[in-house]
Amino acid sequence: MKHVMIVGTGRSGSNRLLDILDVHETTNCRNEIHRFDTPVGKLSRVEKADADQITPDVWNDAVAQAELRQSIDDRKTLVGKSFTNSLAPVAYRLVHHTKLRHLLWSRQEEWDIPGFALAKDAKALPVFKVLGRHDSLVAIHKHLPEQSILHVIRDPRAYLKSWWNRLVLQQDGAEGIYPKVKEIISDTLREHDQPPMADDFDLAELLRGELWILRERHAYLNTAFRESNRYDIFPYEDTSANPVADGERAFALAGLTMTDTHRDRIAQQKNTLFAKAHSDTLDKDLVEKQVKAVLHDSPVFERYLA
Repeated sequence: MKHVMIVGTGRSGSNRLLDILDVHETTNCRNEIHRFDTPVGKLSRVEKADADQITPDVWNDAVAQAELRQSIDDRKTLVGKSFTNSLAPVAYRLVHHTKLRHLLWSRQEEWDIPGFALAKDAKALPVFKVLGRHDSLVAIHKHLPEQSILHVIRDPRAYLKSWWNRLVLQQDGAEGIYPKVKEIISDTLREHDQPPMADDFDLAELLRGELWILRERHAYLNTAFRESNRYDIFPYEDTSANPVADGERAFALAGLTMTDTHRDRIAQQKNTLFAKAHSDTLDKDLVEKQVKAVLHDSPVFERYLA
């Protein structure tokens, strides 16, 4: 079944690309579906040892179930979609009203788009944003000729700044997140003959560990998909500088036709999800030192180190 996967890591522009694809009237854009206990969400969390057991029929069935459904984090743009009718604004208000949604659908993580708002013979192009490694996706891609992969990357300096402000300072703090980063990256550091992160908190070590996580996850995806003609990389800086041009590229890879209406909608989009600027709390020299030390021989991030 035809569908699109937006992959990469958080803080790298995946929301921007999801919003661009959302301007097309046929797309149903599903955000971070890997976090939910839904059919596609469960498949995306399958461990590497079991990934080869997923068949194309199982994957396509999960996609078909998700085609006309939504979850709490999805783009709820039901209005103006080809798979909805004139009652879509009513459904839109119901879905957006948390108490009404809980009353009608309980507290389900995923629910059907209300049937009264669907067009006759409704069909949508599911677009799934999934972050992380996703061994199941790597294992199944070659068996799914109608699956497109859009890989989002970002300048590692900007990534670290966003990660620091959104995921470190606002959540566990630097010392709180340190052991988590150390545990996540320990095997990778050993495989690459790199010294383990220090036992005691050290900011330089924290940045080194996080950059190795960034490197490993993007390298894993790029190595798995780079020979596929249904895969391409979308640097966040290119999308921000010329969203219409990158929109053209994304539409083409997804098998969508772009019109002047789509171009106008993309050109008028603004970053409303994270519009507030980040603070400058990380030492730029320290960041630069760690970026060059960890990523100096990374093909994925080569453009940022030239």
